[in-house]
Amino acid sequence: MNPQQVSAEDSRLISDRHEEELIDLFASDGWSCFVDIGAHCGAWIKGLSGCYERAIAFEPHPGAFMRLSDNIERWGLDEYVMALKFAVCDSDDPSIPMQIYADACHSTIMPDHPMPETLPMSQNPETIYVEPIKLDTALHSIPDVDLIKIDTEGAELAVLAGAKYVIEKYNPLTVIECHSQEHYDILRDVMVKPRFFNYRNSSRYLIGRFH
Repeated sequence: MNPQQVSAEDSRLISDRHEEELIDLFASDGWSCFVDIGAHCGAWIKGLSGCYERAIAFEPHPGAFMRLSDNIERWGLDEYVMALKFAVCDSDDPSIPMQIYADACHSTIMPDHPMPETLPMSQNPETIYVEPIKLDTALHSIPDVDLIKIDTEGAELAVLAGAKYVIEKYNPLTVIECHSQEHYDILRDVMVKPRFFNYRNSSRYLIGRFH
C-alpha cells in the first residue's frame, strides 16, 4: 500500500471511537475553540462534536488529511471545523521532511521515530515534504482558544516552541501525548499541576495549563 494512503485499519476510529475514554473527559465542557494538532482521521473532532463552537484540525499526512476532510463533511461538521494540511511545529519554512508510514498514525516530522519499539518490523518510512506552520502564525486572527490536543509523534516540544503567543494570551487547557520519557519529564515540569492519563497502558498523556 502507498504510505500516503490510509488503510482500513487506520480508519478504525469511525467504528469504535479511538481513545474514547480520554476524549470523554472533555465532552461535558463547552469549548469556544478546540485546536486538534495531529488530528489524523478525526477521532477527537468527532468525539467532541457538539462540545465546541468551532474547531481547527491540523493534519500533514496526505492520506490522513484526505480522510479527515471526507469525515468532517460526512459527519456534517464542515460548518464548525476547519481542516488544515500543515505540520504544526516551530518553523514557518516553505517545507520540511516528514517520515510517513503505512500506518499513518506513526508518521512524524522528527528525524527518528521517538518510539521505534511500537513500529512493525516490516514498516519502512517514506520521506515526503510537507508545509510547516507555527501555531502562533496559524491562529493569529482567532479570537479565543481554550482547548488544544497535541499528538505529533515526538514533535510536541517543537509545537509548543511555535505557540508561545497563543499560550501566553489564552493559556488553553492542553492535552499532550508524550512519546518519550524525556519529553514527559520536561512537560511535567513546565505545566501547572498537570494531570496524568494512561490510555490502555500504551499511551501517556499530560493534561494541564502553562500558567
